[in-house]
Amino acid sequence: MPQLDPTYYLSQLFWLAICGGIMYWLMAKVALPRVSKMVDQRDDQVRQDLEAAYKLKQQAEDIKVSYTKALRDADDQAKSLIDGLVKEIKLHQEKELAAAIQRLQDRVQETETYLRGEKDVLLADLNVYASEISGIVLKELHNKRHAA
Repeated sequence: MPQLDPTYYLSQLFWLAICGGIMYWLMAKVALPRVSKMVDQRDDQVRQDLEAAYKLKQQAEDIKVSYTKALRDADDQAKSLIDGLVKEIKLHQEKELAAAIQRLQDRVQETETYLRGEKDVLLADLNVYASEISGIVLKELHNKRHAA
């Protein structure tokens, strides 16, 4: 094997140094800068993606907070409207109930007045009827007495 022959060691070392130097120079000046550039670009892209994800997360949290606040405000507004409507309905019911009670009291008063008037008329007519009935009874008694 010629590579193991000591007479070729010097030429092999020479070509090793030449080839190794060329390979080192190619790696240092061409391949590694490209790889380094790609790695840096990839790191930048990952960093940008992480920053974008963080911003989106913050936006989502802000939206969630504003949505929750809007829901809370809507709930408070709905409760306020319901309370207002309940108060308005109760006030309307109380007014209607008071008006109905007043109408009933007015009708009771009218009925009492009417009944008092009728009672007075009947009491006035009662004396007339009583005297007529008394006259008829006396006449009948008188006729029975004279007939017997």
